Amino acid sequence: MTHDYKRNGTTTLFAALNTFTGEVLGTCAQRHRHQEWLEFLRKINQSTPKDKDIHIMCDNYATHKHPEVKSWLRYHKRFHVHFTPTSGSNTTSRGSFWRPPDEHDGSRADQAAVRVGPEQQGIAAE
Repeated sequence: MTHDYKRNGTTTLFAALNTFTGEVLGTCAQRHRHQEWLEFLRKINQSTPKDKDIHIMCDNYATHKHPEVKSWLRYHKRFHVHFTPTSGSNTTSRGSFWRPPDEHDGSRADQAAVRVGPEQQGIAAE
C-alpha cells in the first residue's frame, strides 16, 4: 500500500455461509485489519453451536495470518482454516457466489465460508 492509497468509500465485507442451512452471517467494516477479522471470528464463534467444527475458507491476505489471529485459532480448536491459492478467488465457487460472472477481474474476495456438513449436524449422509 502506498502513502496516497485511498479506499474511496469502499468497505470490507466479512461473510460466513453455513452450507448446510444456507444461512449467511455477515458484517461490514471500514478497515480490513487483524482486529476486524478477529471480531468477525468471535461473532462466528458466538453464533455457532459449541459442538460444531467450523471450516473457514479465506485468501492468503496477511490479516488472516497475523500472529494474534494464529494465537486465537490455537485456542479455538474447532476452527479449521483453509487458504485459497494466491489470486485464486476467481476460480472458487466462493468468489463466483459473491461477484457476477462478468466481474472476475482478479480482485480479492474477502469473505469467509463456514462449512457445517451433514455429519457435523448429526444427520446421516446418504
